[in-house]
Amino acid sequence: MLLKDKVAIVTGGTKGIGRAICLLLAEEGARVVANFSKDVNAAEKLMAEAKSKQLSIGLFKADITQFDQVKEMAEETFAQYGNIDILVNNVGLVRDNFLMLMSDEDWDSLLKTNLTSLFYCCKTVIRKMIPQRRGKIINISSISGILGTAGQTNYAATKGGVISFTKSLARELGPFNIHVNAVAPGLIESEV
Repeated sequence: MLLKDKVAIVTGGTKGIGRAICLLLAEEGARVVANFSKDVNAAEKLMAEAKSKQLSIGLFKADITQFDQVKEMAEETFAQYGNIDILVNNVGLVRDNFLMLMSDEDWDSLLKTNLTSLFYCCKTVIRKMIPQRRGKIINISSISGILGTAGQTNYAATKGGVISFTKSLARELGPFNIHVNAVAPGLIESEV
């Protein structure tokens, strides 16, 4: 078991890519905290599968666009497990539209969900990782953040921001043995 007893927080962890990440981490021995904010049904399905496979996955309901809720999630995870080794910033939102038709809400909600939440989660978790002098942060971006996509200026801007944020944070945290990487998948059929 590659990740035996490592503690991982996965945002957006109960559906799609996040669900798959949670299951894989737990199968490799990690103790996983799967964050979700609304879909209780998806959370219950993940827990049922984890129980049937005897995997160590717990749930934490939090709106990660709210700093106080992110802080509470990190503090409770740390209190329960004694450390935080891995953070996977997976949560994401898509609201496609051509720029001239895009509402301010479509722009703002993507910035808040796809980028500001990443800032909150990293800022909070690194306060636990730096004293440990170790940690892994994986930020899920998108090929749209590299290439751009028509009708997705808001999404591409946020995912490009994830990549730039990741590069800068990797330079900041490298001296503390904290590795920060981004993954930029192409189109994946998922419940975004």
